[in-house]
Amino acid sequence: MSRPTITCFDPSFRFTAGVRFVHDGTTWIPANWSIKTTVGIPAKERRVYAVTDDVRRLRELADWLKLEIAGSQMVVIEQVVGSGKGKAPVTLAYVTGVFAAMEVMFPEIPFVWIPQNLSKKAVMGRQKGVGKDEVVEWARAKYPALYRDFMAAYRPKTTAKKAQVPTKDWTDQFEHVADAVMVFHAAHITAEFKMLERLANEAEGKQHDQVRRTRRRPIGHDNHSGGDAGGSAAGKRSGFIRRLGGQRQQ
Repeated sequence: MSRPTITCFDPSFRFTAGVRFVHDGTTWIPANWSIKTTVGIPAKERRVYAVTDDVRRLRELADWLKLEIAGSQMVVIEQVVGSGKGKAPVTLAYVTGVFAAMEVMFPEIPFVWIPQNLSKKAVMGRQKGVGKDEVVEWARAKYPALYRDFMAAYRPKTTAKKAQVPTKDWTDQFEHVADAVMVFHAAHITAEFKMLERLANEAEGKQHDQVRRTRRRPIGHDNHSGGDAGGSAAGKRSGFIRRLGGQRQQ
């Protein structure tokens, strides 16, 4: 049985972050992360309407999501609530529609939508007054290796006047990754997560039991047949290996 995986997303029209957690037999660990950036063409350069360019960006997001979701046993999405200004509510509706289409495209994978305020309450203990910096520091302390990997790949930009002083751009980007991590922990209370974890633990227990039974089996147990001992023993050994492999794949 392959390791169970849960892919978590922080949706956004420009920056969508995804973090994949894998069950290593004991606990869940972040295996990898990625950020999809979709940038609109400047008004002076594009030859189409802005809404037409938005469709192009949504296609890019959909193509990326298909690759990220494939192979997952569960998908968790932070659902932003509340009103915004300008184009923000429209683009948020765009992105939500793309994720909903992914749910239709992958009917075998359970999709769990967790509202942003509930995600903060489940992890930070409150809904109001939770800022980006607090979420970033929480995720940084929770998974320092994930943060180091992010910093190594997504190096901070520097200001023009002070080349040694990083801007807050890197914090803003990691905040999307941190939100995806936070929604993963918020999903622990859902029935879908509890079922997947139970199945992962049961599969791991069966695998350990099978290994113990195999080790107790005498090494020369199949060399007692008469006649062509070498050929029959080889056949029995290969048959035993096939049976053991079949059990592991269940």
